[in-house]
Amino acid sequence: MLVFKPETGDPLARVVLNGYSVEQSKSLGRHGALCSFKIVDGDLWQEWHTQTQLVLRTQTGDEALIKITALPVEEDSYGLIEFLQ
Repeated sequence: MLVFKPETGDPLARVVLNGYSVEQSKSLGRHGALCSFKIVDGDLWQEWHTQTQLVLRTQTGDEALIKITALPVEEDSYGLIEFLQ
């Protein structure tokens, strides 16, 4: 899945969701849901640090407004995404 800034549409990172707290019938979470994720490519430190609202896009084109709640700090660790819509 791609993470990008809504203003520019430029991809910032590719991530993989683990499914934590995500409704089973949808690929994206509901408002307020948290989902664990891992960064596959890219960097989201600045966006986490400034709590920037971002867009998460699935391979099927579904999109959700998100923010990075917890950033993975080690290469094999996971962070948390909060769904805002």
